[in-house]
Amino acid sequence: MIVYNGNYSDYMRQKEAQRQQAHQAYNQYRSEKARIEASIDHMGSHAGSLKKSPSRMGNSEARLHKRSTTQIQGKLFHGMHALETRLDKLEKLERPEDIPVVKMDFSKTHPPTARIVVSCKEYQLIVGETNILAEDVTLH
Repeated sequence: MIVYNGNYSDYMRQKEAQRQQAHQAYNQYRSEKARIEASIDHMGSHAGSLKKSPSRMGNSEARLHKRSTTQIQGKLFHGMHALETRLDKLEKLERPEDIPVVKMDFSKTHPPTARIVVSCKEYQLIVGETNILAEDVTLH
């Protein structure tokens, strides 16, 4: 349970700030995840392109080339593994829910003909004789 200090306006401001913060954190998570995945793909394609030795090389040169490419590939694969581990350890965030849209179902009644269905001006909600829940509320 979350406790908000202040009145309803303060609650709405705090709730909106939390929602914006959650969206910002989610967007940062998505961009970081995409950046790491792009780095992994780039390293994988670079490691795959190192396998071939040029056809104009002789056997001894090709062996030397193969040894150096094997070392480079090992470093690239090690880096890919480190990035994959980092991606696995990245805190997974769910997409924050948007503010739900209020929809009214008029399928069992006649649809409203006016644009405004409910309108209240300076409404008061009182429970019992002394418990005021809402005061001077205007709804459209």
